[in-house]
Amino acid sequence: MNMTRFQGQALLISTLVLSVVLLQIGLLGMIALISSSQSTSALENKRIAVASASACMESAMNRLARNGDYLGNETLMVASTTCAIRPIAGSSVPITIETRAQVGNQHARIRAMFSSRSPMAITSWVEVANF
Repeated sequence: MNMTRFQGQALLISTLVLSVVLLQIGLLGMIALISSSQSTSALENKRIAVASASACMESAMNRLARNGDYLGNETLMVASTTCAIRPIAGSSVPITIETRAQVGNQHARIRAMFSSRSPMAITSWVEVANF
């Protein structure tokens, strides 16, 4: 009978150890899934912020093309996000327009330079870290 008792204890301990290992694997999988979801969300927010800042730049270009005295310095709604056109630098060429947008914790700042007003000739269009 002693041998059966030890075999039962060994089986119980083995089952507990296996359960703990499987629980840890499950928790690690859940953590990886949450982390991946957050990364995907951040990438999507960045993509939306860049699109919004780009749309704002297009709007500023259109307004400047229609009105040579356009000075920028306004906030616009683009789809469900807001973007800002900073004050336009340069009354003569080169002209610099800067726009920014934020979605969640993701920021997009775009600076474009133009060598002429009519037609608008883009010489530079870059996303920058800061203005």
